[in-house]
Amino acid sequence: MNQTSDEVELAVEIIRQLENLDFSEQTILQAMVHVCRDTLNKLESEQQQTLREELLQALQQ
Repeated sequence: MNQTSDEVELAVEIIRQLENLDFSEQTILQAMVHVCRDTLNKLESEQQQTLREELLQALQQ
C-alpha cells in the first residue's frame, strides 16, 4: 500500500488518540475492522474491491 503524507499523518494521529484510551489491543483491532467496513461501504463497488485487496495485502506483510 502506498502511503502518502496525509495517510501517515492521519495514522499517527489515530495511534496517539488510541494510546490515550483504556482499551485492549484486541478491542482496538476489532474496532478498526468496523471502521474499515464502514469506510469501505461509503465507496463505490469497484473502489471497495480495490481497497479491500490493498488492505488484505498490507495486513499480510
